Amino acid sequence: MERYFDVNWTGPAFDLFGPAHLTIVGLFALLATAMIVAGRRGPAERKDLIRRTFGALMLLNEAGTHVWKVSYGTWAVEESLPLQLCGAMAWISGSTLLFGWKKLWPMLYFFGVGGAVQGVITPNATQYGFPHYQMIETIFAHSALVVAGLWVVLVEGYRPTLRQFFTIFLGLNVAALVMYFVNLGLGSNYLFVNAKPPDASIIDAMPEWPYYIPILEVIAFVQFGVLYLPFARRGTGEVPAPARSGVRS
Repeated sequence: MERYFDVNWTGPAFDLFGPAHLTIVGLFALLATAMIVAGRRGPAERKDLIRRTFGALMLLNEAGTHVWKVSYGTWAVEESLPLQLCGAMAWISGSTLLFGWKKLWPMLYFFGVGGAVQGVITPNATQYGFPHYQMIETIFAHSALVVAGLWVVLVEGYRPTLRQFFTIFLGLNVAALVMYFVNLGLGSNYLFVNAKPPDASIIDAMPEWPYYIPILEVIAFVQFGVLYLPFARRGTGEVPAPARSGVRS
């Protein structure tokens, strides 16, 4: 059993779009669909139980990867702090679902659905193939972010507003600017604003630093715009929680 957690993995490397990758993503998709359907059709008590349980699982999963890194001596301030978008959103999304923080729903939707999809398709687990813990943990972490974003829309009834769309986009830019200086101090590359990421990604097809950053800006704006478009004529994002729901304003 220990070899499935060993940092010096001698098993198969991650096979992008291979049988194991597609099977795990497919299983997560089925579980997510069942969870959302159960949340939509069940009573408020069951909906809250599903939401809180899933939020707790997200937090435990994220804590687990930090424990794993510390246990094998690979935790490093330059790359292990929760300062990447998906790493930060894992804690935010898990806490939001667990405690019912309604005001953070816009972050879950725009950053979760818009930001984590690539992590599901091309997870950062290149040296760890199935059935290594790190491969499964990584795919679950990114899949869970997408599910959390869909949950607040499809189950909780959240509807994004134009103001929230621009606020989220502006917030991402502010975070990127702050992270640039944090990276200079730590010698890190959080949010990939100081250099291209070392692993394969869509950024590889873009010009070198800093010229790929404006392209990422456009991609993010379009992504958020596409996510907002279905709700463009549907009023505000303030949806009253059901009477017996544990969601907080």
